[in-house]
Amino acid sequence: MIQHQSPISGIDSYQGKYIATAGYDNRVILWDQKTKISLARGYHDHLANSCKFSNCGTLLVSAGSDHLARLWEVPSMKLLAVFYDHKDDVEKIVISSDGKHVATASRDNIVRLFASDGRLIRRYIGHEMDVISVAFSEDGKELISCGDDGTIRI
Repeated sequence: MIQHQSPISGIDSYQGKYIATAGYDNRVILWDQKTKISLARGYHDHLANSCKFSNCGTLLVSAGSDHLARLWEVPSMKLLAVFYDHKDDVEKIVISSDGKHVATASRDNIVRLFASDGRLIRRYIGHEMDVISVAFSEDGKELISCGDDGTIRI
């Protein structure tokens, strides 16, 4: 059975079917929620900080201290894309409701928007310290972020 060998730093669930966990052992593990059995795993090159399912449950994104974010196919955990450009740890990652865009929050003070194929679309600069979290607005037209500078940016 696949399991974490160190603290778990992130978790998400999908409609009572799956649970995903990100851990300081560099692993992102997909679990069957009903049986509590691990199904597959993916790896980061350093700590895995967070993970998030897409609305349809067929994709999972993860953020890591390897300065990368990754897109995985569910349930195989096949790596579909890697999101480069970060200069420090990626703390949070989210995927848009249509699955076409991914946003990241990084300790390099920048929020990034990517196409789901890994192509960088835009950098959002303005935070003066680490960006800790990011979210899409309900209509998907805005990104909302917060950071260690005590600000919220839209």
